[in-house]
Amino acid sequence: MLAYCCCDVFTDPNFTWSNAGAKVFGCAATQKEEKEEGIDGENDEIHFEPIVSLPEVEVKSGEEDEEILFKERAKLYRWDRELNQWKERGVGDIKILYHPVIKRYRVVMRREQVLNVCANHTISKTCIRN
Repeated sequence: MLAYCCCDVFTDPNFTWSNAGAKVFGCAATQKEEKEEGIDGENDEIHFEPIVSLPEVEVKSGEEDEEILFKERAKLYRWDRELNQWKERGVGDIKILYHPVIKRYRVVMRREQVLNVCANHTISKTCIRN
């Protein structure tokens, strides 16, 4: 299509491309920028002082006094009535725990990474069916 152009720009000896030979990417840093950044990497060690000192807090899960009778990695699902399908509630360790003082059994499941409780149910004699 360019061959049919009335004026042949590409064969004109006075024609030059604008910015021909100029670097578009990867220009070298100037001396001023090198002085600001520091040649040896002087700003590598940055230290921040805390504004408020926080005391150590002991976190209790409530499972400290209980014995683990069963522990297994599992997925927990719940039934969604509106969609008529199973939805995943969480993935993690499911445990059957026994508290010797209260003499109570319970099922506890925590999500794998965030450790949020996704199941916490007591097991009683009425739960067991023959």
